[in-house]
Amino acid sequence: MLNVLDRQAYESNLTSTRRMVACDHSAALEIVRSILSSYNLSEQTLLGMVADLSYSPAHLETFLMRFHHGLPEANSNSFRAYISALTIASGYFFGGLLPLMPYFFASTNQIAFYWSVVVMGFALFVFGYVKTMLVGESSKIGCLRGGLQMVVLGGIAAAAAMGCVKAVGGG
Repeated sequence: MLNVLDRQAYESNLTSTRRMVACDHSAALEIVRSILSSYNLSEQTLLGMVADLSYSPAHLETFLMRFHHGLPEANSNSFRAYISALTIASGYFFGGLLPLMPYFFASTNQIAFYWSVVVMGFALFVFGYVKTMLVGESSKIGCLRGGLQMVVLGGIAAAAAMGCVKAVGGG
């Protein structure tokens, strides 16, 4: 629903912007000049940019939509929100399933708990190591530190969650 309303608002603003560019070109250019003047550009640069935009109605419309209306270009991939939601849901599902796996195979809950802690500690370490490596850390020591930080933070989060459950009488 929100996506439909966003698209309708975008289309409405685009229609009025196109009308302004076609029928009142000087008013559209005055808006551009007003927007650009807030960036403390030299007069020569300002005039050049306004002139360049005046030659291309499509670029002028895009500029006005982005900087005057505050609306980025219409997203040609309307499934971006669904992909994001699916990615997050998958992360929660597998992140929650992973520590439960030992409970399916262990003979007692206590053994399963210990294996669950080990499995999650390993998974958190690998995730932290890889994340640190992907954000540009090239040294193995830095990646090891990132993995250990993730284990510590994950442990704190798990302890806080267990504390909350205990506080409300859930276990």
